[in-house]
Amino acid sequence: VCSSDLLIGDMGFNSLGGDITFLSDVNGAYALVLNACEGGTITAQNIGNTTRLTTLIARTDNLVQSGETLTTGPVTVIGCGDTVSLCGVYDMGSSDFIAAGNVTLSCNTTILTSGGEIQFTGTVDGAYDLTLSAGGSSITFGGIIGGFSRIRDLVIENTSSVTAVS
Repeated sequence: VCSSDLLIGDMGFNSLGGDITFLSDVNGAYALVLNACEGGTITAQNIGNTTRLTTLIARTDNLVQSGETLTTGPVTVIGCGDTVSLCGVYDMGSSDFIAAGNVTLSCNTTILTSGGEIQFTGTVDGAYDLTLSAGGSSITFGGIIGGFSRIRDLVIENTSSVTAVS
């Protein structure tokens, strides 16, 4: 979709059932909204690695990245159906990270905030490592962790509280 790496304003992409693929890093102090529902995948190298995005909202069943996501504002990942696949490093700065729906890890995943909350509204599964650091804020799991597929290593650090469904 985009071979340029600089957003020049708030932008949105809707794949209408296809994939959204960024051929290079995506940067710019703006909001980015991506919709790849109906079987589409969002693929990116790095998002916000030189200039952090203000907000990222991704609707997809599969968010794949080979680098990391860095924002100054919140990141919300919403599964189109019941589950979203996460993979990579998500560095939110002081903002929140919200995974709305059930999550499957498709590679080792790290979510970092320096004071923002980390929230999973559904289950979290996948045979990969999950590292969470909330910068002294809270981490919430709204569903069972590793109920269908065990998480290999779960590391939770630098948090004020952890709330989980038993």
